[in-house]
Amino acid sequence: MKNAMRTISLRNLSAHKLRLALTLLAVILGTAFIAGSNMLSASMNNAFTDITTSTYESIDLQASPKDKMSLGIPLSVRDELRANPDIVAVDVEGLNPSIVVAGPDGKALQSGGAPSLALSQAPDGSTVGNITTLTEGSIPTEPGTAAINSGAAEKAGIKLGDDITMVSATSRDTYRVVGIYDTDMEVGGFVGLVIPESDYLKSFTDGQHLSGMPIDVKGDVAAAQATLEAKYPDLKFETGTALAEKANKEIKDSLAFMNYFLWAFAAIALLVGSFIISNTFSMIISQRLKEFALLRSLGASRSQITTAVVFEAAIVGLIGSALGILAGMGITKAIYAVMEAQDLGMPDAGLSLDTASIVAPIVVGVLVTVFSAWAPARRAGRVHPVQAMRSGDQSSSNSLTVRTIIGAVFMLAGAAAALYAGLNSDMGDTKTRAITVGVATFAVILGLWLAGPALSIPIVGSIGRVVGLPFGNVGKLASTNSRRNPRRTAATAFALTLGLTMVSAIGMMGATMRDNVDDLIDTTFTADYMLRAPATMGMPIPLTVPERVTHIDGVEAATALYLAPVTINKPPATAFNDMIGAIEGDPAKAMTLDMESGDSNLEGREGAILDSNLATEHGVQVGDTITLFSFSGEQTQAPVTGIFKPNPSIGTAILSMESVSRIVPEQRLRLLNVIIDAKDGADLQQLRTDLEDEVSGDLTVMVLDREDVKGEVGKQITMMLNILYALLALSVIIAVLGIMNTLALSVSERRQEIGMLRAVGMQRSQVSRMIHLEAIVIALYGAVVGSLIGLGLGWAFIKSLSDMGLTTISVPWLQVGVVVLASGLVGLIAALMPARGAARTQPLEAIEE
Repeated sequence: MKNAMRTISLRNLSAHKLRLALTLLAVILGTAFIAGSNMLSASMNNAFTDITTSTYESIDLQASPKDKMSLGIPLSVRDELRANPDIVAVDVEGLNPSIVVAGPDGKALQSGGAPSLALSQAPDGSTVGNITTLTEGSIPTEPGTAAINSGAAEKAGIKLGDDITMVSATSRDTYRVVGIYDTDMEVGGFVGLVIPESDYLKSFTDGQHLSGMPIDVKGDVAAAQATLEAKYPDLKFETGTALAEKANKEIKDSLAFMNYFLWAFAAIALLVGSFIISNTFSMIISQRLKEFALLRSLGASRSQITTAVVFEAAIVGLIGSALGILAGMGITKAIYAVMEAQDLGMPDAGLSLDTASIVAPIVVGVLVTVFSAWAPARRAGRVHPVQAMRSGDQSSSNSLTVRTIIGAVFMLAGAAAALYAGLNSDMGDTKTRAITVGVATFAVILGLWLAGPALSIPIVGSIGRVVGLPFGNVGKLASTNSRRNPRRTAATAFALTLGLTMVSAIGMMGATMRDNVDDLIDTTFTADYMLRAPATMGMPIPLTVPERVTHIDGVEAATALYLAPVTINKPPATAFNDMIGAIEGDPAKAMTLDMESGDSNLEGREGAILDSNLATEHGVQVGDTITLFSFSGEQTQAPVTGIFKPNPSIGTAILSMESVSRIVPEQRLRLLNVIIDAKDGADLQQLRTDLEDEVSGDLTVMVLDREDVKGEVGKQITMMLNILYALLALSVIIAVLGIMNTLALSVSERRQEIGMLRAVGMQRSQVSRMIHLEAIVIALYGAVVGSLIGLGLGWAFIKSLSDMGLTTISVPWLQVGVVVLASGLVGLIAALMPARGAARTQPLEAIEE
């Protein structure tokens, strides 16, 4: 009997190809992203591993300070090592060698996600390792000369003899290109500018210390390592092989974010897909009641029926997972194509298939499919032969009372918890309130899944009457059909409900963040212009900018705001982990400060102004002294000259440059922005033109007015939201498949009914219109319920974050309205194939079945 049941299951799958294909799609979408994430991670890891291995293993030793909080390696050590007869070559490395390079046309070379670095060339022409090969020209040893990698030269049209511009965090310099080279580091948009050591030390060190030194030695590397470690106990000397292993581990860890991102896609696809699979198997079982009855009467047991359905689910999961692996290959290649088109600097080493890329999708796909089909399979096993011989769908006749009560309890409890967390700011810290809202969201969604069928009866009926009103009797019939089976309607719409819940909540969060930032800028930004670097460039403004723009006609004051690696009243835990704003001037000229006591002006004097919360934390007031610690362990005293009310746009403290410069060298500072205050009566448009002309050669500086600042912040918020929307769009795609699947099965189930309607005079176009209207009603139900719940949960989440400055809640009504209307279009699209099939139903053939 077992073999017979297995044969019946296989034949049943092959006999319903459309039903099989629609079910497979849900599995394929989820497993494709699992397979793709593993393939992409493995491929990129292998590619970067090859690059780092070839780069580091050509270095014998790398010298660096043991104490990461020190200033670095004294230059005298470099001189001693170069004088050592057992050492072949020594290179120098400075702090933050990131640069922006402009070609002869003055346009910056866009490196995308690849590094853009300055590299040092020793005066004697020696080089550590063999990662570069000169292909044209000569080695740059004279000041003002440079060599550039061939990839960047080709991209920017740079030739020997051209003058190019290099902008670093401290300066802007012009170099004559004397050499072009190939390198193992050539990936994507990589830019590597080799400049003479004297120029390198001037731009990327304090002139006295180095952050590291690559070394080539004669003879045995291990012996040289031991000798050097004994001679220089404050330094560590690591082999190139050890560095390669460490770098490869860091690369693997850094690439994990892409894995997590794609796994998030997979999780959403599988979560939503599981509802579709469960709904599909429920409908299939309802249609196969007579078949199960016949099998039971022939001797099949309950367990055999259940096992047969589970076996079918396992087959679907296995086939879908295998196809998902193939789809994952396509996703991986598509991601590579996008990265190449955007010049993001990611190497393509081809597809790497590892065990995880094959095993994980198959295991997850089969388990999710079997799990989703388990409840329908058990219901199939419980069917009695005589009961199953009755015609029609029995599932809708079962009472909804128990599941509705349980679902209502979950929904009310979740709503109450979310409301409490949102309204009670004294309920623990922000993290606790946010977690509470998260748990409440899960409870609401679970309750909606359980109570959805009962909830759908009044809502679907109302939507159906409105949608069907212009279409007369066809519209009434579609409305009746939509609410006839509440279980099916709720299950079909749930994928869309889930997606729209998240879309509404995130849209509300984004609108609130954008409006609060706009309000904050309007109330705190009092200057006329701001100079800052694009957020995507990752470069600070050159330190020379404030002095240069001060002399422009029309500029009353140019206030520079720096970030300094400094901590207050305690040494930093790690280097560069803590950054505090530092200013030369009066911050009140650039922004609104609500001073509680003291004076905000820090120009030409030592001092610090603190917000009231930080002042209370350290137990200080105006006139008291605080201790400032640098990342290198140096410290200095600074008086508290003012205390202001907390302002999220300013930070908790602002230090004077007089105090900071005592313990932080200039190269360690990051110039965040320069605030421009115009003279009274100055022509602001002309001033903007003059500012843009002055900083045009800096490549990294933008001139922004108040509206521009809002736009730049808005872009960052939009970028973050777009990533989330991309995840949620997947649930909408699967929702379309779910509606399509349900309607296709529904049409098959109602074949006799549709044949009867055709026999009494309903036209094909009317049948098609009826199915389309049913789909639109179901989609609108899911959208309306999802949007309302999403707005409620979004409100609670935003209220829980009120301590972070989100004081005014904004509801994106237009976006919500557009999304709801677009959901109707989703239903219309999903109904195209089922409606066409229904319209083609032959009346007599259908009635005779």
